[in-house]
Amino acid sequence: MQRHSFSLPIAIARDGTEPYKRRIMRQVEQLILSGQLQPGDRLPSIACLVAMLHVSRNTVVGAYECLTDAGLLRGKPGRGFYVADAPPRAPAPTSRIVSAAAMPSRAGIGVSSPGVHAMPPRSPVRFDFKIGRPAPDAFPARRWASISNPLLRQMRHALSEYTPAEGLWGLRMQIADYLAATRALAVEPQQILIVGGRPGSTASDC
Repeated sequence: MQRHSFSLPIAIARDGTEPYKRRIMRQVEQLILSGQLQPGDRLPSIACLVAMLHVSRNTVVGAYECLTDAGLLRGKPGRGFYVADAPPRAPAPTSRIVSAAAMPSRAGIGVSSPGVHAMPPRSPVRFDFKIGRPAPDAFPARRWASISNPLLRQMRHALSEYTPAEGLWGLRMQIADYLAATRALAVEPQQILIVGGRPGSTASDC
């Protein structure tokens, strides 16, 4: 028999680093596992929860969708979200939703749990069907770090700034050097502008 919806006894503290979506998921999951939310109970509408918690619509939608993927909720088009007919009744080590604080260390994981936020299995795996991935053992991680770290320290606030409208200075310097070496053109970086265009296009095409 379908039960009526009610206001969820959840709240979001404006502190810490845990995403609001995960906080909502964790609290709703606990209400279901503890039996405070019963199968068939209708959850507050997305608009209602947005107003109650003062979060964005995308945050609530994401939380409800992840809980649905975990088998704890079921959505009915045009009618809202309901507690699944047979949700788990007690928390277990392989709970479908795991908080970041409860995550086991990577070194202690042999097989990935079935949770929504499960950690990946340890490498190497016997058969890896992922495509387009570089070989991690072949990547020069230490060399990459030794080159990138000084650049990041040098750039600092520039990381949050827009790219100059005329193009990156370093790129314009490289183009000037290239033109001097290959075309014998005495061009200064200040004379070079980086613009968007298709390969082979010229100023006459504009």
